[in-house]
Amino acid sequence: MNSLALSHNWYMILGSGDEFDTPKHIEQNIRFFSSLPFGYMLISILTPFPGTELYQTLFSEGRIRHFNWEDYDATHCVYQPLGMDHKTLERYLPKAYLKVYLSKGWRLIPLFAQSFRRKAIRPAMIFSALKVMAANVFLGKDMHSALKKK
Repeated sequence: MNSLALSHNWYMILGSGDEFDTPKHIEQNIRFFSSLPFGYMLISILTPFPGTELYQTLFSEGRIRHFNWEDYDATHCVYQPLGMDHKTLERYLPKAYLKVYLSKGWRLIPLFAQSFRRKAIRPAMIFSALKVMAANVFLGKDMHSALKKK
């Protein structure tokens, strides 16, 4: 796809709802996705939405943590993972974005240039993402606090 100049997006979900919800497996997946020549990568946390088989399974196992529907947004961990606590899984989200995108280095420049020309993204979107990541890395804010508008 890269050689044909086709735009392509990838999607990575952190968490699996089963015995593979461990730091070892999450880090292994992040390393794998960091090695791919992707277009854009969207990363989220596994979210068991009501009406899905995953939700039914986790609900029957007593692993749905709460029913605050505002947190069912793919950035909060609303279930109890088996191999770590939910906060640990949430902390992998900004780490995954940093590792995946920073591993591309200079190869991001042509990707962003193409996207600007096609109007798929605007410079403000890049600056907003950088601001959130800087607040997370340098100020120690969790991703949700960094995303909140003042």
